[in-house]
Amino acid sequence: MDVGEAMATPHDRGIDFLEIGRDRCMRMLAGASGGVGRIALSVSPPMIRPVNYAFDGETQSVVFRSALGSKLREGLSSGTAAFEIDGTDPVDQTGWSVIIVGEVEEVTDPAEIERLEDFELEPWAPGVKTHWVRIRATSTSGRRIVHDINYYF
Repeated sequence: MDVGEAMATPHDRGIDFLEIGRDRCMRMLAGASGGVGRIALSVSPPMIRPVNYAFDGETQSVVFRSALGSKLREGLSSGTAAFEIDGTDPVDQTGWSVIIVGEVEEVTDPAEIERLEDFELEPWAPGVKTHWVRIRATSTSGRRIVHDINYYF
């Protein structure tokens, strides 16, 4: 490898970001529903926790189950949360991420809870998780790291 290659930026090596539109972000959230994402809460100190989630297309939101504990209580008091899912391919050095930001709320309406129960979302973490929490996607962003195929020819 010569000095020029060692100093090359990702863009010089044919790597770039592509923005993912809101509709595609929502489809990606729905496609990975039942999997794991990360919720970021703006509490002191800031907190990021993995959760099993479901995407609720009807309300354009992410929902997850939680125990009545400090994470739920602090998260609800913060009012706003971010949620992220992503995927990577270490061999190709590519990947993607989808982030939503929105108001976080505990779902308390019995009819709505009954509807959410149809998702059959079972958290992986131990303990009884009887409380449903929702983050409505008021803003959405997504990016994909890609290789410019023309770079290699």
